[in-house]
Amino acid sequence: MRPCVRLLGMTTEPESTSDGRMGWRFYASLLGVIIVISLASLGVLALFGYAWYAWGLVGAMVATGVVAIVIASIMDRRNSTHRAG
Repeated sequence: MRPCVRLLGMTTEPESTSDGRMGWRFYASLLGVIIVISLASLGVLALFGYAWYAWGLVGAMVATGVVAIVIASIMDRRNSTHRAG
């Protein structure tokens, strides 16, 4: 069984033998993902709020755009080197 299937508590059994209920591992991993996304969102909003406090709305939007462009360019370079090599 693949690790992601095992982690999420899914089975590879045919549906006729499964009773359709999901195990506790699925709900535990779902809760973990929700917590991680919530904390990441809180961090991003806190940084944006600090930028807004320091530079105003337009400055915060410009700073957010610059960070987004830098992240996108890093990901684009990494993906282009993986495709080329």
